[in-house]
Amino acid sequence: MTYKSKIVLFIIIILIFQIIYYTCNIQLCACKNTNFYVSYRDNVYSISDNLYKSKIINSKNCFLIFAKKMKYDLNINNGMYCLPYGTNYYKLVSILRSKDRQPIKITFSKINTHEEILEYACKKLNMDIKIIKYYLNDLTFLNKYHSNKDNIYCIFIPNTYYINWGIDERNFIDRMYNEFNNYFSKYNEQCELSYHNIYILASIVSMETNDANEMTKIAGVYINRLNKKWKLQADPTIIYVLKCIDNTIKINKVFHKHLKINSPYNTYLYKGLPPGPISIPSLESINAVILYEKHNYFFFRLKKNNNKHFFSEKYVDHYSRKYY
Repeated sequence: MTYKSKIVLFIIIILIFQIIYYTCNIQLCACKNTNFYVSYRDNVYSISDNLYKSKIINSKNCFLIFAKKMKYDLNINNGMYCLPYGTNYYKLVSILRSKDRQPIKITFSKINTHEEILEYACKKLNMDIKIIKYYLNDLTFLNKYHSNKDNIYCIFIPNTYYINWGIDERNFIDRMYNEFNNYFSKYNEQCELSYHNIYILASIVSMETNDANEMTKIAGVYINRLNKKWKLQADPTIIYVLKCIDNTIKINKVFHKHLKINSPYNTYLYKGLPPGPISIPSLESINAVILYEKHNYFFFRLKKNNNKHFFSEKYVDHYSRKYY
């Protein structure tokens, strides 16, 4: 190789290193800190496309070179990533390869129905509601959770959770089931009913009253009826049945004709607890069932002019006018 050729080769190598150095240090997200979202469905190419569409990078090929070199394609983690001001390609891939993600806050509350909970969680975490529903109706899948398609919704304990965006639907169900078990295991020695049945009964108690001071007493009434193998005869279950027939219906009072509707959730027709929860209960009502008040009451009725209940041991007292 001639001296001139060596000089040309040296200059080319210098230029290549300068291009690499420039590329490594070119600032992205130059205007502000940026949040970027990665789903478990993503691969390195879809991530490259999304970065480009979000105007975070200006070269998909450049990103792919760094991603392949840093083996990001083998180490993709779902979640929301915070890309700070001044991020370059090397730092971008390093952040995405890390597990330093910002979890999404989701809160399940008493007001949520089962459908609303699924819609809410799917929207917040970018899950597919059709896939969630498929798993929640797959008997083989549900056996893993010792559940069926009616009581599987018991796993949604009303609480606040922090979960990574773009989570796999199966992993989400796993997380909820673990939270369910962890919550009840704290009270394991005090649980007279199964975890699922505590939740189901709490869903009824929660619809009977908002008064936490009365919840333990109402729970005690239903426990007494269960122990005597009576029908629960809980009006909230009738309202649930009617809502299942027509969700737009407004129900101010349960009438005798409603008590004859044939449904496994009709506790006027069938003994024991309904097959699944009729609502998402409050934590107070769940705790009220676990720590229910032990007494001899079998009946309760709403007093006139307030939201309190009168409790009685005998049916004759239950309808005595002097208490209202």
